[in-house]
Amino acid sequence: MGLASATFSMVKVILALLAIPLALIAALALWLCYQLYWVGRSRRHRETGFDYVYVNQDGTVRELSDSEQAYLTESFSPGDGGRPYIKPHYEALDGWNSISGFILRRQIPAGIPILPVDPNFEAPAWSRDEFTDIQRRAGQIVTDNPDGSVTYSPDPTVDPKVARDRFAKLMISMQAESEKRAKENT
Repeated sequence: MGLASATFSMVKVILALLAIPLALIAALALWLCYQLYWVGRSRRHRETGFDYVYVNQDGTVRELSDSEQAYLTESFSPGDGGRPYIKPHYEALDGWNSISGFILRRQIPAGIPILPVDPNFEAPAWSRDEFTDIQRRAGQIVTDNPDGSVTYSPDPTVDPKVARDRFAKLMISMQAESEKRAKENT
């Protein structure tokens, strides 16, 4: 009886230890199903036009310019910092806490109209000097290296949260300016 009781206790312990990972796997599977079938669902009927559109900071949606379409059809490696941010769903916020960004047309809720883009709009391309200026204004130390490259490093006298908030405000204001230009002449 002692051996059977010990074996039964050992089985209970093993089952208890297996229950935790199995519960985590089940929770992950449910979350994945939610993401794929609810968040990733098509929210519009099939429409003609380029597969992607742009969500502005005010929540309006517009078509893409030719330069934006070309940018989205370029090949990028997964680790390329220059690759476009594609929103997974309409309500998603980017790293700056802005609703702006490229998104699949089918992810736009059906009641939101897709507006035209200014036919003369060209998406801004920042020069190295412009990006360096943004970094300086955000509180980064900018070092020009002898080989022509530039190194950005945190300024120890600026609180990291303050520097991040400054950078976010600069990025959002630049997005807003670009979005305003995209709406002109439409």
